[in-house]
Amino acid sequence: MLIKKMLWLVVILCLVGLSVPSFSANPEPPRNTLIITQEFKNVVDNSWSNLDFPKNVQPPGLYYIELSDLVGTVGCWGSKKDPYPDGPNKEVLTAWRDDVPLESGKADFRLQYRLSKTNVWVELIVIAPQAAIMDTWFPFGLQEAKKNIGQTFLALDSFTGIGLQTPTWNTANSG
Repeated sequence: MLIKKMLWLVVILCLVGLSVPSFSANPEPPRNTLIITQEFKNVVDNSWSNLDFPKNVQPPGLYYIELSDLVGTVGCWGSKKDPYPDGPNKEVLTAWRDDVPLESGKADFRLQYRLSKTNVWVELIVIAPQAAIMDTWFPFGLQEAKKNIGQTFLALDSFTGIGLQTPTWNTANSG
């Protein structure tokens, strides 16, 4: 008898607000307005876990994306070098684990979003192929997370999709 271990994750996108000057003092990630939630199953290693909402254009602003309800081995590619500059209103753009900023607010996940005007996916930070496994980029594992991991980010343009690159450490049944 073959027993297959299933892994799934729920990805949640929330609108934080267009101007949130007090955000940097908040002790936990912002979850003001739920936009979309989606369950992923059988996530392939290093694939993009994308949320699509083509009829629900989101305006520029501050957002929070979260992976929760995790089973199995899954994570996000990220950087400890804090490549996303903080927002113009002192919004802290950082990765979160169990509602606590990672690396004292100095870490970010690899993230892309689809521009509503051109329907093209763009990364917040473009990295060269094969440049991911270095000191700059590494996979944040969720082995230590008890509840969730997430990322606050500033969308500069209207968008209709968002995604995180999700490593599963060479498994194909994560999610």
